[in-house]
Amino acid sequence: MRYFSYNENKQHGTLNFPVACYAVDSKQAPYVMPLHWHREWELIYVTAGEIDFIINGSHCTAGSGDVILMGGGALHSATSEACAFRCLNFGLHELVLNVLSVREAFRLFYRNVYLPRTHYTADDGEICSIVREIFAAFNDTHSESFCRMSVLGNVFRLFAHILERKYYTENSDNTSDAAERIKQLKPVIEYIEMHFSEEIRLATLCEMIGMNKNYFCRFFYSLTKQTPMSYVTYYRVEQAANMLLATDMSVTDVAFRCGFNDTGYFIKCFKKIKGVTPKQFQLHEQ
Repeated sequence: MRYFSYNENKQHGTLNFPVACYAVDSKQAPYVMPLHWHREWELIYVTAGEIDFIINGSHCTAGSGDVILMGGGALHSATSEACAFRCLNFGLHELVLNVLSVREAFRLFYRNVYLPRTHYTADDGEICSIVREIFAAFNDTHSESFCRMSVLGNVFRLFAHILERKYYTENSDNTSDAAERIKQLKPVIEYIEMHFSEEIRLATLCEMIGMNKNYFCRFFYSLTKQTPMSYVTYYRVEQAANMLLATDMSVTDVAFRCGFNDTGYFIKCFKKIKGVTPKQFQLHEQ
């Protein structure tokens, strides 16, 4: 299964229109979105199935018709056995920068004074209706001008409803503490992403943020629902899955490229996470 990879350095859309739309269909199962974050906000509309999210350490399951809204910098991952959804990444600050009449209201969101609710179910009719209109604008029959104006107008409507219905909480010392914990974890995730092909020691990860082993393991699990080293294995397997699909390297070569020193152990880990052996995965997905 291929997945989208987002990171803080990737620009979504253009400078004039910082919006990008993606789609995942039910054929791409199981679906995995590795733990990551980016500067842009992210809006997801689930059209079929269910998908499990971990967002800033909190878990939620979104079903068909549900909406997920994540602020810039949110640390998040997602998994699903079978789902379909549309995804919009947008720079909130850039979208409203030159619209003076509403910039003051939006500033409360992009400066994290107001923290909007993350999960909206299909019962939240107004919100879901607006989100459907946002994604409908990307239909091939519409002109680029229509798409841009419709998306911009409906993003404004979305946040207007969030303000009107008070679908937000005001930042507090507790949420600031949570944000600080996430900020602490980001260098560790970044280190794993950059060094997954090398040996990664638990002690190295602990030293990066100045925690002892026991506290660090509890800290990491509280935000990711995985132990540090199980996450390393999980990330390596996901990178290996991409290599198996994108290259003609052998299973053994992929194993060593992804930090596994033993092919048998790699196959065991891969099957545990993916449900099939690397070779079966490669043949099935091609």
